[in-house]
Amino acid sequence: VISITPFDTEEEAIELANVGDFGLGVSIWSRDIARGHRLSRKIRGGIIWLNDHHRNDPRSVWGGVRDSGFGKENGWDALRGYLTKKSIVVRTEPGFDDWFAGGSRYG
Repeated sequence: VISITPFDTEEEAIELANVGDFGLGVSIWSRDIARGHRLSRKIRGGIIWLNDHHRNDPRSVWGGVRDSGFGKENGWDALRGYLTKKSIVVRTEPGFDDWFAGGSRYG
């Protein structure tokens, strides 16, 4: 379902686009790309297309804002949710370095 809504001013277009509880995807169609960019900064949507609709680059984050969707998919933002940070230290030389040598002690 797509909604096409006429408007008289940019301010009215922004107000109409931002009304409601949802904000998954927004398509802005304009011959003036600068105007499209200006509107895209003010409209609350999870993904905003300029002169296109529903194209998805897997490297770009995908997901809604407000009450749209459950989190984010695609891109590094989504992958971070599946990652756990871990440190792995590998000794490449024989021997043992006592970090607590001198006045320090274990325990």
